[in-house]
Order: sequence, then C-alpha cells, then structure tokens
Amino acid sequence: MSLEIGRDGGTEVQIDASEAALEHQLRAIADVRLRVGADGRITQASLARPGDILSDPATRPVGLDLRTLLEPLVPEIGDLVDRTLTTGDSETFSFLSADRTRWLSGRLAASPTGDVLIAARDVTPEYTLQRQLEYQAFHDPLTDLPNRPRFHRDLEAALARRPLQGAVLMIDLDDFKLVNDVAGHAAGDELLVKVAERLRENTRHHDIAARLGGDEFAVLLTGITSRADILAAAENLHAALHQPLSIGTELSVQRCSIGVTQLHLDDTPAEVMRRADVALYAGKSQGKNTVASFDHDLFETMKQQHGLVRELERAIAGGAIGVAYQPIVELETGRVHSVETLARWSGSDGRSVSPAVFVRAAEEHGLIAALFDHMLRNALRDSTPWIERLPELQVHVNLSPLQMRDTSLADAVERHLAAAGVSPANLSVEITESVLALDFPVVRENLQRLTRLGVSVCLDDFGTGYSSLAYLQEFAPSMLKLDRSFVERMSQSGDARLPRAILGLATELEIEAVAEGIETVEEWQRLRELGWRLGQGYLMSRPVPAADLAPLLEQRLLP
Repeated sequence: MSLEIGRDGGTEVQIDASEAALEHQLRAIADVRLRVGADGRITQASLARPGDILSDPATRPVGLDLRTLLEPLVPEIGDLVDRTLTTGDSETFSFLSADRTRWLSGRLAASPTGDVLIAARDVTPEYTLQRQLEYQAFHDPLTDLPNRPRFHRDLEAALARRPLQGAVLMIDLDDFKLVNDVAGHAAGDELLVKVAERLRENTRHHDIAARLGGDEFAVLLTGITSRADILAAAENLHAALHQPLSIGTELSVQRCSIGVTQLHLDDTPAEVMRRADVALYAGKSQGKNTVASFDHDLFETMKQQHGLVRELERAIAGGAIGVAYQPIVELETGRVHSVETLARWSGSDGRSVSPAVFVRAAEEHGLIAALFDHMLRNALRDSTPWIERLPELQVHVNLSPLQMRDTSLADAVERHLAAAGVSPANLSVEITESVLALDFPVVRENLQRLTRLGVSVCLDDFGTGYSSLAYLQEFAPSMLKLDRSFVERMSQSGDARLPRAILGLATELEIEAVAEGIETVEEWQRLRELGWRLGQGYLMSRPVPAADLAPLLEQRLLP
C-alpha cells in the first residue's frame, strides 16, 4: 500500500510548469518521493513501501528533519542537499533500505520554488545482477578461486602496505596436458578443482590463492619476511600438492613446479609476476617438480624474454604481424554482420606466438600504439572492397586499455580513416569492460571523441572485468560481447540465467549483444532460443586471412 502524506495543514501550493514537469519525471521513476523545505524539514512524502526509509512504518515523515531521517541510511545526504541548493545541479546516491531487504538508487533536484525534490527507486534486481557480474569478473568459474585480475588487485594492495611483508608463489602443474589428452578434459577439470581445494586447505586465512588460467595458480603470502620462512611455506605447499588426489575412481599424484619471489619496495605487480615466472621457468628447466627461488642469475633468462620483445618490435616495424578476420554472424540467417580483426605472429623460429604473449609484451614495452596502427591500417585497407559490396559492414579493431590513456588516440583513428577513405560508421573499436572503470579524464575524453567522430564502441569479454551499470549508461557502447566463458558454462551446466539476464540488460539499454565462443550446434541453438541475435565462434568460422574472408561475405554461415 502506498503511504501518501501531503503538506502540513493541507495547504495547496502552486508550482510553475517547469516544477510540475520535474515532479512528473521523478514520480514516473520513484518508489520514494520527498519534498524538503529550506529549513531541511520534509514537507511532502510519498512512499510505496514505508520500510524503504522508515525503521518504524507508523512514523509520519512530514515535519521530520531530513538529516535525522536519512543520515543513518545515506550519511552524505546533508552535503548532497547543500550542493544541490548551492549549484542547482542534481545529485545521485544509493542506499540499502531501512528493513535491509532492497537497494535503492536516488536523485536530488532543486525546484524553482527553492525546495529540494528527492526521488529513489528500487534497483535490487540490477544491483543483484551487478554483484553477480562483479563476482564472476574476479573469480575463476571452474575452481571458484580468485582469478588473475583479482590477484593482480590484491598484489597491488599488498605492495602498498607498510611495512612491506610478503612473497608470491607461482605454481604450474607439470605435464597437465597429458591428463587432458589421456584421461579427457572432464578429468583435467576435476584435477584443477582438487588442486584448488588443496591450495585452500594449505594456505593461511590471510594468504590469497588464485587460478591465473589454464594449469597455472599463484599464492600471495602476506605478513612474512624471512626468506627461510617463505621457502619453507613453498616447500610445504609443494609437498601438500604432491599428495595423491582422487580423480574419478583413480588416485593420481600430480607433480608441480613452484617459482618464488619476495616482495620488494618500489616493486610493481608486473615486476613481481615476471620474477616469479622467471623462477618458475628456471625450476621447470631443471627437471620440473621443483621449488625455485628467483635470484639475479636468472636475469639471463629475462634477457631472452627481452630478445622476444626486440624481435616483436622488428616484426611490427616490418609489417610482419599477420592480420586475420573472424565474422560476427546473424544466428538466424547466417549472414555476416561484421568482422573482428585479430593479430597473428610467428617468431623467427617459425613457431606461432600466442597473442596473449606478444600483445602483453607490446603493452609492457611501449609497442602497443605501433601494433594498433599496424592492425588498423591493414583492417581499413582490406575492408574497403568488402564495404563497397556491403555498405553496412563494420570492421572491429581491438584497443588496449593502455591506449585509452593516450591523448592522441582519437586523432590517430581519424587520420587512418581519412587515409583509407573509410567512413567512421564502418569502424568499431573493441575495449574490455575494465576500461570503463579507469577513472582518468583522458579515457572519458577518448571515448567521447571516438563516439562524436562516428566510430562505434564495442565492449569485449563482457562479464570478465568489473564495470558498473552506471558506466554502461554513461558511455553507452553500441555493442557488448558476452564472454565465451558464459557460453561454455551454459553448455556444461545447462544454466542459462546469466546469458539471459545480460541479454535482457543489453536490450533494456538498447545495446547490440554478441555471444562469443560458439563452438557447438547445441550452443548455437540454445542462444537462439534465448533470443541472442548475433554470435561469433569456430562453429560459424575460424579467423581467416583477408583473401579467404571475401567469399564468406556472400555465404550463409549456418551450422
């Protein structure tokens, strides 16, 4: 039942048309509406559910001081009211209802008569979805351990503490590929889950164990400074992981290698992880199943890594980075909707280098802008004849989060478009959702300039990096891509709640949605049933060279 309370004494107050319009806007979205006079007291209230702001639903809010009523729920409410009256600008806030059952999002606005109008609406479903997405973004779906982004964040926090006390253990399961090849992927997944359980059981409550990806784990030891204690902890963990594990009906002994490095003043997370990785590599080169601690003799190994960077630099400058294209397809018709540009590279030994490796190297060593220029230039050149045949076709090019801090980014994009004679409407830049949380003015400016230029913005790997729903509304990307892990999990468990919820969110915000990583007919059929219009994955087409893509544009890529 709605609780409607008028002004004291029932006095009619005449408001002008602009205030009436403001009240109408707030009434349309509000579960809670308050009018506050210049003295800070509530003069009018409408509560769809009194328990939203009243601990005692029998209380009449009219006449109460706003601060007395709302400060327990919104401590900054007084400052927000003062700012609204001073600047005339609206302010936003959020809070947990007084009965602690719902989340509400509110807005304050100054009325022409000098009062403050406050409206709030129940956003519990959106908040719940956001919490689910945030948890998903920072946890590995298989083991439920923190994932790489979360570990990086926790390591960064540990490095900021004083006194600095801690170490990182990098753990890799030896010959894990054999488990997948011989026993199957289900057994491999079960082994990873059991290893995660063993890590939880054998680390202290204030240590942090994480799965970084594949068969690679890490542990952040905190509150420990002695080199001997650190090595003892690593050896104890190594021994625990070496104990037999029950996989299916078999007992399995899994060997592992551990690289150890201590935290030092002025370290960065990247430097710590690099040292731990070098130590791990050194241990594996000594026969695996070892615990190896980083020391300065291992810099020789790091020099080899620098050799990779120098080779990458020459490859970018010489145009030796290959460009492949993967279609984004209409799931109902099989027609190509757009294409994503992907980088490919083989080193001097002829062996393919993973994009995850060389793109990260480019980011860490200042080569990412040159790599992006190479990819964009080739993509625009290759797509020119495709666009002549399909004028609505968009070509997608990936942007690194680091580039979003580059003040020359929008100028570079505009320059490449002009040189190629391609309309901005035919270009989409893909960014990861973590970019939206970067609180740098230049990031916002770059997104705004690209949008004003006419370039579309696509949010890649949605659900794997934290982004507030408010950011989605503020930056309004034209497209988001559901990360392949959601599709894989839906295929394995049959649980389609998050894909359904994310599609609903995208539809509500008028954002085009693409499901990534479609590899089976069953996944394709299920996504169509859920209402997904666009998809991308090996089922429709693997990434192909430009010459091989042209014929696909005329085909229907249906399974």
